[in-house]
Amino acid sequence: MRVNPDVVVRVSLDEVVPLALFGSIKSVELAFSTSSSFSLPQLPRCQGKPFYGALALGNADWRTPVMICEEGGPYLWLDTNGDGELEGGLWHWQGGWQEFGWLFTILVEYIEGDRHYKAPYPVWISAAPDHGREPGGPFYSYFLLPGGYRKGLIGLNGKRGAIAVFDLDIDGRYDDVEDLGVAVDADLDGRICFHCPHEVFLALSPWPEGNRDRIIQIGEKVYTLVRASPSGEWIELLPVKGESPKPPLLPGYPFPELTGKTLWGEDFSLSDLRGKVVLLFFLPHVFCSRSYPSCAAKGAYWAWCSRPFKIAELLTAMSYPNFQMVVVLTEEKPPSPEEWEGLRHQGVIVLWCPWCPKEYRIRAGFLLIDPQGVIRYTDEEVSYSLYGSHDKLSPRMRFEAVFADIFDILWGIERLLEGANLE
Repeated sequence: MRVNPDVVVRVSLDEVVPLALFGSIKSVELAFSTSSSFSLPQLPRCQGKPFYGALALGNADWRTPVMICEEGGPYLWLDTNGDGELEGGLWHWQGGWQEFGWLFTILVEYIEGDRHYKAPYPVWISAAPDHGREPGGPFYSYFLLPGGYRKGLIGLNGKRGAIAVFDLDIDGRYDDVEDLGVAVDADLDGRICFHCPHEVFLALSPWPEGNRDRIIQIGEKVYTLVRASPSGEWIELLPVKGESPKPPLLPGYPFPELTGKTLWGEDFSLSDLRGKVVLLFFLPHVFCSRSYPSCAAKGAYWAWCSRPFKIAELLTAMSYPNFQMVVVLTEEKPPSPEEWEGLRHQGVIVLWCPWCPKEYRIRAGFLLIDPQGVIRYTDEEVSYSLYGSHDKLSPRMRFEAVFADIFDILWGIERLLEGANLE
């Protein structure tokens, strides 16, 4: 592909962030033997039988010596900076009773034109029992996984947001762009959510059918990743034309205008609520329809559809200033007059919207919208935002139901009212 250098966007990635990226789509199994091919001045003391291996990283034939000792451990050491001394020891992390992990940042050699240099590269090594092992070999199988990412800043809708790349095939090279993952702080909340589909892009993710380019969505613009330095110090992005392959209801994007009449005949326009934090609940006919007699008999209608109104009672009692809750009913038939009265709650706007787009009609959950009309949180992200930073406020760290926990909603509302996302 010919690339016009005048339109290419180069992004510097100066920060290396060690982080165990659990759930990686790929891992590399490491091989060990009882003999070492390295001559090292001093080896760690091992109570049992030691095993030796190496990591092949970078583009300069760089090999990092690795030694393991399983007696009383497991223990793992490697040469992180090429000085011939092994560092490490007992596992850094334990999951379950026989799963272990180590996180290292290794100085790897790179060649870039006439430049020969070293740069940090984070790796994660995991160990799990190998029940099919060969006699005399290690008890555990050892795997190499992405151990972090390189991070920089890029323009996002007139602001600066974080962008990161991580090496999917764990070979220590970033210049093989087909094997890179990219993540962007699309909603500008100061963090990259590696669990959230609206912020993580794999360079190997396909464009919509009919286009084979590799794409990344940053703000309201779409790019393809064309080049990267071997060490990941920079990447180059090429703006491309075309509609975004991502659905529209994502954090960081304005919510489209929504108009209609409330159940009580009043005109409604979402844009009239600018300046307020809006909790927008969707109740699609899939869950709320009374066309399923067995569900109605079991009270399933009110079990699903009364939930936001129970939340509304709590929010009303807290008397939040500059806050509005809107419930959007997307059923094909309107509620009966008796149910209209049952849906009346002080301060809650109820909109019947059978003409709403398909993505509204199939959605069950909420969006939190900031005073500028931009989506900031969804029921798929708030708990992830809580993870590790607000665990004292929320009793659980991930969703186990369609609707978000009330503590998660309260946290998101308070964060927006405090202006934490509006700087």
